[in-house]
Amino acid sequence: MPWNVFERFAEEYDRWFEEHRAEYHAELARIRRLLPPCPDARAVEVGVGSGRFAAPPSVSRSG
Repeated sequence: MPWNVFERFAEEYDRWFEEHRAEYHAELARIRRLLPPCPDARAVEVGVGSGRFAAPPSVSRSG
């Protein structure tokens, strides 16, 4: 799968979550249940994209 597939649909993907806020918040709640806060833990998220799901649960992103 060419990398540009992700770029091609990025805006549409993010817009969907803006238009469906309840679903977005439900997904965040699921992530928070699966990954409870652990201040001393380190993790890497591959494919963070726009950070829509990494940023709210306080997952740092770089580069």
